[in-house]
Amino acid sequence: MAYQELANRLNNRGYKNWLKAGQCLRVLTDGIAPYVDREIRSFHGDILNQNTQLRRRCQRACSLKGKQLSLLCPLCLEWSKVILRHHRQPNVSTVNWDNCSPGRWSQDHWELAKAYMPKGANKKSALQQCDASALLNLLNFCNWFSVDPQVVREVIRCRNELMHSSEMRMDDAWMVRYRGALMQLLLHLDHQVVPLAKAKQQIEEIFTVDWSTCITGSDQMDAADYGNGLQVDSASQWDTTAVSVSQLEAELLGERLRELLQDTETQDAECLLRLRDFLQANTDLGERFSEELQAIRPQEEAAAVLS
Repeated sequence: MAYQELANRLNNRGYKNWLKAGQCLRVLTDGIAPYVDREIRSFHGDILNQNTQLRRRCQRACSLKGKQLSLLCPLCLEWSKVILRHHRQPNVSTVNWDNCSPGRWSQDHWELAKAYMPKGANKKSALQQCDASALLNLLNFCNWFSVDPQVVREVIRCRNELMHSSEMRMDDAWMVRYRGALMQLLLHLDHQVVPLAKAKQQIEEIFTVDWSTCITGSDQMDAADYGNGLQVDSASQWDTTAVSVSQLEAELLGERLRELLQDTETQDAECLLRLRDFLQANTDLGERFSEELQAIRPQEEAAAVLS
């Protein structure tokens, strides 16, 4: 069977929970994306209306490396002050200025949005390239959004626990807390974001459907439904196939790899090597990530030197 190794991995409930939680993040991202895009466009327009001088184009094509705002031209420096005024934690050190091309702040609403995103958003030039972490942090830090930051931060905390799990396994108790955080955020935004009814339904279905039986062709449900009491027909209400679950798995593992390899300042060598061992132990994943596994080798050598 082409997906036998995937089916074997899904027999581990903790790992299946990890994948399901990741899929919920993708549904959440798709659900809130139109709202975020609409609001950040309005935010950008409001700034330009409030201060027409900021409509001018930067003549120096200002860029930043690090937090040296003093190197910006007067126009871009003024933009940086506006960004900080709308930041819920207005400290220069909390803003990842490296994300931005300051010279484009007056023209591109997305360059403005990236100032409120986590490190590594510099290559995200459009909404479609943004993941849950980028959008959630934007909601959390930018005070233009009428949201309760505490509700957003709980989902961010769950997201970080998920993506930083060295074992890539989440227990049922964690899933209950995670589901509660997701639903609280969706309920909080429900009056502002029309498509969230669909997102809520999809997330409920993800928590209920047993992916392992979908892969093997059975419609049997999870024995535990995490307390929500839902009954879902996996064949008709949730399009779960071996191909779609395999693709999701690859995306989540790829995101985990990128984070570990990219964040050189706080890199967790042990987690990186555990992920390497997991990929190598599964032939299909080892083949899919063969290129990335080559990039881990220098990290192994560095870890060996430090040990």
